[in-house]
Amino acid sequence: MPERRWRALLTQRYRDFFDWPNGHRRADAVFPFIHGHGWGILLWRMLRVLRQLQQETGVQTTIRDVQEKWGSLCIHYTTTGESMAGHRLAEQIIANAEQLSDMTCELCGRPGHLSRVGWWRTLCPLCAAMDGRYRGASQRD
Repeated sequence: MPERRWRALLTQRYRDFFDWPNGHRRADAVFPFIHGHGWGILLWRMLRVLRQLQQETGVQTTIRDVQEKWGSLCIHYTTTGESMAGHRLAEQIIANAEQLSDMTCELCGRPGHLSRVGWWRTLCPLCAAMDGRYRGASQRD
């Protein structure tokens, strides 16, 4: 799926989860994700579970920013609602997605590993091979 297309679909489906810059919520606007399609899959699954949590507990999660940091997915968010258990579950769901990003290729979604040549990235062997800079890269344990 083309890069712009998955971003648009995810934004459209889960529009109410995002805190838009400058209150910008145009119907055709796309949230500014700063990572590849592989992590889009993780976000899609995470938001689906957060939607279910919202329906069951009333806890609303608002995503403020989604980016790559040190080769991992970094999600800035807030939660609102009465249920403390719901807040803790939302925190665990988001932490799980961030942890899975350390093992998921940010470009294609296949199993990958964190490696570094100049900067940290999480890539599968195939995507790493397509970018010669990552051959023989050091790995973070």
